[in-house]
Amino acid sequence: MAVQSEKTLALLARISYTIDMKNEMVVSSMKKEQIVSQDPRVMHGTLVFAGTRVPVESLIQHLVAGDSLDVFLEDFPTVSRRQAVAYLRMTLELTDARAA
Repeated sequence: MAVQSEKTLALLARISYTIDMKNEMVVSSMKKEQIVSQDPRVMHGTLVFAGTRVPVESLIQHLVAGDSLDVFLEDFPTVSRRQAVAYLRMTLELTDARAA
């Protein structure tokens, strides 16, 4: 499991560096409620992208499988690029804070 987590974190880090500055400014203005939500009435309380029924774990699974962010977004058109990028950034920030 630790190896899988390290692989996932490496992928998240690599993706975060590919985000252009324009997208970064848009993403940084998003609130957590615009990015993800968790409600027991939606997907049994699974963490999903806000306004969708798409679990955030689906994004991680795509990235670990080697798919690009574009492939994920094509597979799940209800998730916006802004949401996906913001979730990845939020995840990295939380991981960095825990590591410090």
